[in-house]
Amino acid sequence: MTAVRKPAFQTYDIQLDDEIVDRLRRLAAQTGDTVENLIVSAALDYADRGLSPANAWTEEDRAEIDEGFAQIDRGEVFTQEEVEAQIDAVLR
Repeated sequence: MTAVRKPAFQTYDIQLDDEIVDRLRRLAAQTGDTVENLIVSAALDYADRGLSPANAWTEEDRAEIDEGFAQIDRGEVFTQEEVEAQIDAVLR
């Protein structure tokens, strides 16, 4: 007989306000998942990307945002009418 090692788990108590709990429950019901799996999935996503929820922007994101501000500073902007005209041209 072969012994099977069970994975080690850590348990954490977290406090979530009612709105977050309700949103997680609805999402779990819609996806057929459990609230626990949604929370673990979110935690793994942040851990895999090396990010925290408070700092979810990557270096690439920050560089693109900085470039967008630089474009604005250089006057490289479009008016609402120009954007709408471009969208209309694509949709035709």
